[in-house]
Amino acid sequence: MNLTPEIKEAIRKAIDLHGNVTQFAKHLGIAHSTVLFWLSGKTTEVSGRLWAQKLRPSLLPFLGASA
Repeated sequence: MNLTPEIKEAIRKAIDLHGNVTQFAKHLGIAHSTVLFWLSGKTTEVSGRLWAQKLRPSLLPFLGASA
């Protein structure tokens, strides 16, 4: 899944909900650096399994109906 500006904004909102990047990453079961790479643009895609099983469900409250 490509990290669109809408997805990046949803990630920022989810980080705020969890308190910080580290807590959000722990919630997802991934390294905090991965989340930072997503936000900085260093990583432009999320693998299908990570997207479907972990990230998308966490972002659904912050995404529009098209997600």
